[in-house]
Amino acid sequence: MYVKNTQALIDHGNRVLRGAALDIAEHVLDRTNPYRLTGEVVRLDDDTLRVGDRSFDLKNCGDIYVLGAGKASLPIVQALGFDMIWFALVFIMALLIGYI
Repeated sequence: MYVKNTQALIDHGNRVLRGAALDIAEHVLDRTNPYRLTGEVVRLDDDTLRVGDRSFDLKNCGDIYVLGAGKASLPIVQALGFDMIWFALVFIMALLIGYI
């Protein structure tokens, strides 16, 4: 559940419409959740990275770097299973050099 103060929001006014609006908001937030969506679209099968309907052979691949920006970056990094220490270091570096 994304909305934490549901009861306070539907306690007054048109309760039916407010409840429907909150149900819609919850549905939209769930369907657009970057953590969930990343888990549905990206997976690693042995040495093959699958992104949607595309496959990438990683047998002869070196390091893989993921670059992201914006609010969805953290849940995407979490879904991909990357070490959060590196994410935090990159974020701090971006802050220090003025990109954020």
